[in-house]
Amino acid sequence: MGLDMYIENSSEELVFSWRKFPSVHEWYRELGLKKGIDGCDELGFNGVQVPITMKDVKKFKKDLLNKNMNYDVKGFFFGSDSNMDKEQFSYYMEENMKSIKVMKEELNKGKKIYYSSWW
Repeated sequence: MGLDMYIENSSEELVFSWRKFPSVHEWYRELGLKKGIDGCDELGFNGVQVPITMKDVKKFKKDLLNKNMNYDVKGFFFGSDSNMDKEQFSYYMEENMKSIKVMKEELNKGKKIYYSSWW
């Protein structure tokens, strides 16, 4: 068990997936709350599709690079990011930068994209 995270496009195709980054999951939960998406409460944020725009991708990248993420957020099945060592943080950044690249590519193709998760 754990936190599986997905970016899907409007054709319901999986375009990116990654695992167990609670701070990123929390970032998208907060985005969903700001957008008024049902199901973005703390306990139930699972399997909810959050639409992502280019503006959202740019904000995510900015927050990621500025380390403006909630690294202390915890999940029952997926722990927290607060104790990452240098190697883990490097992997964390690499995977999330890959997700940004893929999201931009999909949006530039005119596709709608969504974040979702399963834990």
